[in-house]
Amino acid sequence: MRNNLFLLGVFALATALMGCEGNGSDILPADGREVQAPANATPDAYNGRAVDGYLRDAFVWLDINDDNVWDEATEPSAYTVAGGYFTLDLSAINDARRAANQKALEPRDYPLVLLALPGKTVDEGAESGNGIVDRAYFMFAPPGSDLISPLTTLVRIQAGVNFVYSKSPSGLSTVADGVDAAHNRTRDKLNRPINFLQDYINADVERLATYAGGVVRLIQNHTTDAMNAQFLQGSLNVYDSDSLSAIGKAVFLLTAGLWDRLDELAGENGKYSHSLLDLVEFETISLDLNDPYVLFSESTQKNSELKASESLKVGAGKLSSEVIYKYFSDGLVKEITVDGYREQRPFYIQGVPPNPALAVETEQMWFNNGVIEQRGKYTWQDGLLTRFEMDSINALDHDATLSKPVALDITNNSNPYTLDGVPEFSTEFMRDTTGKISQIHISNNSGNYVLSYSYNETGKIKKIEEMKIDGGIETLTRIWTFSYNLPKVVKTNTNGVLGETTITVATKIEEQSLSSGVPEVTRLYEYVNKTIDVRGVDTIVTDYIFIDDRTRFVNDRYLRWVYDYTTAYDIARAAGFSLKGLDESDPEDIKYIRTLIDDKKLLELEGSLQTEVLTTATDQGVGFSGSLFVQSYIRNSYTYKRLSDVVF
Repeated sequence: MRNNLFLLGVFALATALMGCEGNGSDILPADGREVQAPANATPDAYNGRAVDGYLRDAFVWLDINDDNVWDEATEPSAYTVAGGYFTLDLSAINDARRAANQKALEPRDYPLVLLALPGKTVDEGAESGNGIVDRAYFMFAPPGSDLISPLTTLVRIQAGVNFVYSKSPSGLSTVADGVDAAHNRTRDKLNRPINFLQDYINADVERLATYAGGVVRLIQNHTTDAMNAQFLQGSLNVYDSDSLSAIGKAVFLLTAGLWDRLDELAGENGKYSHSLLDLVEFETISLDLNDPYVLFSESTQKNSELKASESLKVGAGKLSSEVIYKYFSDGLVKEITVDGYREQRPFYIQGVPPNPALAVETEQMWFNNGVIEQRGKYTWQDGLLTRFEMDSINALDHDATLSKPVALDITNNSNPYTLDGVPEFSTEFMRDTTGKISQIHISNNSGNYVLSYSYNETGKIKKIEEMKIDGGIETLTRIWTFSYNLPKVVKTNTNGVLGETTITVATKIEEQSLSSGVPEVTRLYEYVNKTIDVRGVDTIVTDYIFIDDRTRFVNDRYLRWVYDYTTAYDIARAAGFSLKGLDESDPEDIKYIRTLIDDKKLLELEGSLQTEVLTTATDQGVGFSGSLFVQSYIRNSYTYKRLSDVVF
């Protein structure tokens, strides 16, 4: 109650301060939107104003292609003058438009970007007098607003959409609707019913000025020393679209907490002021400023034609499980959630991220029902995985003696288990001085195990030995032996013509069980590679993995994971480009397709794993001819998102 009373006091103080700060108010009018009225009487000039304090000698441009990077040839720019004013000269653009019988450019259809340059830009509102900016920062204004401030920056960041509209004759009503929606979402997400689009200095609203100063500090704190040095050397395009996106989302994430702290300090000090910023301990988020695409989900579909003894008859291609990945801001995996079920073994054989290639759990349809049944958490140190643990409500993770249909029935109907934060499965990764894994300590419902790794002279894995620990007694239970680059002669059948060919097995793994006291090969894995063209570079990837699983029924013993990778054709098609007349197998057509894709970061998905299908195979690992669907067990599909979209 004491805390609640304190907060009520803070809000009461804020309300009182709003009533006495000059003639201004930071409360948004009832119509939900109040964009500064542009003082623009001519179509060949666009006037605006930059506010932190008022900024002089800051660089501003009209971001016509909405990529946050200044294009000198096509995007009007200017430096601000005293009072933060600027004028963008649109005459060259409009002269060309008039010559082509086109309407003049409507600048209010586009966002504005500002760079406050270290050693050059002057903050005329600095409390100690005119203050030269010592660390770079950026600001945005959404379309329709000629005012650029830290608060309009938040509206632009939150929008997260392309504001280049062309649906109405002037674009104005569409832009107004878009800015209105973004403004209201910003107010909701930051829990502040304030006017983010007003000139808070002119209105004499110290609360907003303090808030704005905090946003600038957050942006500066996420601008690296290397970036600042480049600005000091005179460069302008130092931030790129990726870094601005990542920094912007981090700043937005931290803003609400910062403003809450400023409200508390204002309550303690009796007023809002920039001096409060010196009392705040600012948070920063470690960022991968490249903002790469990362694995977001793995969806597992299972076939209705399963033959194993515990299979359930289900509709063809039903979704059995879905894994969602979450990340730390530096790009390391933070957590996975599983709707359905994933067996544990691939997690500790392959490390992270888990590779389902060694999983042959085909016998059960688990059903994707919107309930998180497994949650895995990752722990890292200096970029290396040190621990993975999984909490689960699936009965099979609690009692390994259950049959899978019984485990499914318990999990879905009379489940006594909850996600209680206590892991049912955990692994601890031990490493040698070079960072390679030396041991993995495993604890699950079957007991405690230690996997010990040894390596050959080239640094590749030579052997993994599994020891079960029971009452202090260590028992060797399984051994995996690795060998590499082995020639293998396989039989072929081309249009009925029998023959032979020699392939290279890139990696061969023999799994031996010692449960009977004598080593017995129970599974054999053979990785076969291929070369694909990834952005014009020949790249070696896994073509297929042959599995000889001697623990299965004879008609299901020989299995084969077949891999499919994302191509430039796939990316362009998903992005909506017309590819009529283009051949995805023609190298020249693929080169042309790559030039169509404006988002070069999107092109980095070329070569990423798209699907993998588990099928039956011959005893030599060759796929059967005919319908793939009839012979397939599992299809895993992968989707990707930008890191900043997943983190924030």
